[in-house]
Amino acid sequence: MKEVKRQLTNRYLCLFVDLQKAASSEDAIVELSLALRPHNTLWCKTKNLFTNALGKLVGNIEELNLGEVGITLRAGLTLGHWEE
Repeated sequence: MKEVKRQLTNRYLCLFVDLQKAASSEDAIVELSLALRPHNTLWCKTKNLFTNALGKLVGNIEELNLGEVGITLRAGLTLGHWEE
C-alpha cells in the first residue's frame, strides 16, 4: 500500500484507515470520518468551485435541446410563452 501511495502522491491524496477494530458499520463510518476530517477544507474548496461553476453555467443557459427533446430552465420561461 505504501508503494501505491508513493506512485499516486502527485495525483491523489491517499488515506490509510484501519477498519479491523470497527465492531459495526457505524464504527467504520466514524473511523472514516475521523480520517477525512483534516481534509475537510480541501473538500469545501472543491465543492465551492463546482458550485460556483454550475451557478454561472445555469445562469447563462435558458434552454437545452437534443434532437426533438428540449428542456427550458425555469428562469427562461415567461408568462407569454410557457406552453411552447
